[in-house]
Amino acid sequence: MNKIDLPACKQFVSDFSMKWGGLIILTITAALVYNHFFLARAYVEFDLDADLKTTIEMLWAGEGETFSRSRMARSTIRPDQSRYGFFLDDLREIRHIRLDPVSNHHKGTVTIRKITISQPGMADIVFANQADFSRYTIGRDISKVTYKEGKGWSVVSTGGNPHFNLAVDPGKRSLDVPVESVRFLILLGLLWLAFRAFTPFVRDFNYVSLLAFGVLLMIMMMAMTSWNNHHPDERVHTDAAAYYESHWLMPAVESPEIAHTFSAYGYSRLTSREVSYFLTGRFASLLDHFHLEPFQRYRLFNVLLFSTLTLLTFQSLTARILFIPLLMTPQAWYLFSYYNSDAFALFTAMLTAFQLSHGESLFNRTIAGKAKMWQAILLLGPLVAALLLTKKNFYFYLIFIFLYLLLSFAFKRYRASKPVFKKMLFIACGGFALVGVHYAADVSVNGFDKAEKVQQVREQQAQTMFKPSTPLEQQHPNLYLKMRGVTLEQFWDKHRWGGKIVRSFYGVYSYMTVSGSTAYYDLMRNAGFLFLAFIIVTIIFRGGWWENSLLFTALLCCLALTGTAFYTSWSVDFQAQGRYMMVILPILGILIVHTERLFHPVILRSFIVFMFVMSTYNFLFVGLLGIAKYGWG
Repeated sequence: MNKIDLPACKQFVSDFSMKWGGLIILTITAALVYNHFFLARAYVEFDLDADLKTTIEMLWAGEGETFSRSRMARSTIRPDQSRYGFFLDDLREIRHIRLDPVSNHHKGTVTIRKITISQPGMADIVFANQADFSRYTIGRDISKVTYKEGKGWSVVSTGGNPHFNLAVDPGKRSLDVPVESVRFLILLGLLWLAFRAFTPFVRDFNYVSLLAFGVLLMIMMMAMTSWNNHHPDERVHTDAAAYYESHWLMPAVESPEIAHTFSAYGYSRLTSREVSYFLTGRFASLLDHFHLEPFQRYRLFNVLLFSTLTLLTFQSLTARILFIPLLMTPQAWYLFSYYNSDAFALFTAMLTAFQLSHGESLFNRTIAGKAKMWQAILLLGPLVAALLLTKKNFYFYLIFIFLYLLLSFAFKRYRASKPVFKKMLFIACGGFALVGVHYAADVSVNGFDKAEKVQQVREQQAQTMFKPSTPLEQQHPNLYLKMRGVTLEQFWDKHRWGGKIVRSFYGVYSYMTVSGSTAYYDLMRNAGFLFLAFIIVTIIFRGGWWENSLLFTALLCCLALTGTAFYTSWSVDFQAQGRYMMVILPILGILIVHTERLFHPVILRSFIVFMFVMSTYNFLFVGLLGIAKYGWG
C-alpha cells in the first residue's frame, strides 16, 4: 500500500490556495453580499407630498414579534421633494408593518399617492387606490384620514406619535435563477478584474496607502461640505478651540468670557485637561488669511492629523499594517472629518503605536543607542505629554502600553539593563515635565480647588434636568439608570446598549440621527466578529508565547474598556457611542504588526478589502449624502 506523500500534499494545498484561494474567497463573499443586499431585502418606495419637514418611518416584525427600533427604516421628507425610499429586511420574514407617516410631536399633513414594496422573486405589494390604503389599520394620534382620487391618501397628525398598522402575507418567492445568476456572474467578473488590477499593490501592504489616501479624500469632502454644528457636540468643541486663538493660558472656570462654551450638562471643554483645543486654536490662528469659516479651520486641524498618518503609510510597512484597523470602520474616518478632541487622541495613540512597533522608530533607535537622547526627549516628550493629557477612555491605552513594555522586557525584545531603563525614564520625564508645566499654569489661574469650582459652575450652567441638585425623578431619563431600578437585563434588552454601540462603531452620523440599514450593520458586525475570531484562532494555534501573551493583554484591555463603558452608561449616563471604543483600533494595530506573518495573506486581505468597501459605501451614501440631505442642523 502506497504511503501518502504529506510534503507533496502540503505543497499542493499551498500552491492551490495561493493561485485560486483569492477567487474562491471572492466568489463566496460576493455571493453572500449579493444575496444579503440584493435578494434578501425588500425596498419600499414612496410617492408623497408633505407640508412640513419631518420623517416617514416603517417598522416591521415577524410572527409573534413586537415592533422594535432595531428593525426600522426611515427617510426625511421635505415639502420640495416627492420621491423617497429605503430598504427593509427579508419580506418573507415580515408579518406586521407599522407606518409612521409623521415624526413624533410633529403636526402636519402628508399626502401619499403610492407605496410600493418590492423584492426579487416576490410579487410587488402596491398601495395606490382607496381600497389599497384601507388595508391599513389606523393607530393613535391621527386626527383625519381622507382619500381623493388623483390626489392621494391624506393623513393629518395631531402631533403625538401617529402610526398605521398592516398585516402582511407576502407569499412564496419564485426567483428567476438564470437571470439572477447572470447578474451575479457579471458582478463577480467586474470584481475579479478589480481584484487582478489590485494585485501589483499587494506586496508589502502597499494597497493600504492607496486606500488611506482615498479615505483622506472622503474626509476632506465631509469636512469642507457639511454644515457647521452638524456633528456630535461640535459646537462645544469649536467654542473651546476658538478661545485659544487669542489666548495662551487656560481660562478661569468662573470667567464670564467662557460662559457660552458650556454644554447642557454644565461642562466646558476648556475646564478639561485635554491639550488638543490649545493646539487647534494656535493652528487655526495661522489660517486667518485664507478666509475660511472658523469651524472649517478647526476641522482642517483634524484633516491634517489624518494626512500625517496617511503620509506615514507611504514611508513605512509598519505604519501600513498599523493602519489596517482604521480602514475597517467609517466611524474612525468620521472623527477626523469634523472638529472634536477624539481625533487628536486617536492620532496620538496611532503615533505612539508606530514608535513602539517600528524597529527603526526614534524610540527604538534611542533604546538601541542609535539616536541621541536629547532628540528623543525633545520629540517624544511631547508625545508622552499628549497621551497623558488626553480623553479618559484612552487611559486604557496607557495601561496597554505599560503592559506591552513589560512583555517586551519579559520576552527580551528590550534588554533589561540600567541604560535602557534610564533612557525610558528620561523620555517619560520629558513628558511628565510638560504635564507639570500645564498643571502649574492651571493652578496659577484656577488654584488648587479647581474641581470644586467646576462643580459650582456646573450647578449654575447646566440645564435643570442635568443639574446635580435636581431630584433624581426630575433628571434626564438617560441618567443614573441603575439608581432608577433598571436591572442589567433590562438595560441590555430594553435600552439595547450593545446593539447601539456596534451600530455607532460602524458608522452613525450627525447627532446619531443619520444611520444606515439594518442589513449593513448586521453584515459589518458579523464580519467584524469573524475577523476577530480569525485573528484570535490564528494566534492561539500558530503563535508562540510572545504572540499569545500579547493577544491576552490586548483582549484584557479591550474587555476592560468595554466593561467600563457599559457600567458607566448603566450607572451614570447612557452614552452608547462607538467613538468611545476607538481605543481598540491602535491596540489591534499593534497586535497585527507583531503577528501579521501568522495570518493567511489572502484571508487577511479579503477581510480588509471587504470591510473597507462596505465602510466606503456607508461613509459616502449614508454619512455624506445623509447629512447633506436629511441631517439636522
